[in-house]
Amino acid sequence: MPDFDEPDFDETVDPLVPVRDEKLGPYAGTVRGPLDHDRLGVPALPGKLFGGRTLIGRFLPALSGFPNATLAR
Repeated sequence: MPDFDEPDFDETVDPLVPVRDEKLGPYAGTVRGPLDHDRLGVPALPGKLFGGRTLIGRFLPALSGFPNATLAR
């Protein structure tokens, strides 16, 4: 199992590797919280996105590179 907190760890290897919130820039607050939080009120782990939330977190900044794309909130 890779150590995700190592400074030299390459996050581009796998799209589902957890990503830190600060790497999302202005989209950090756009990604919906985990289902446990929505359904049960369990607090989310601060600072990182996991699983499918990681995929969406990487998708939003990439989408911003397309001039015809619009993010509806």
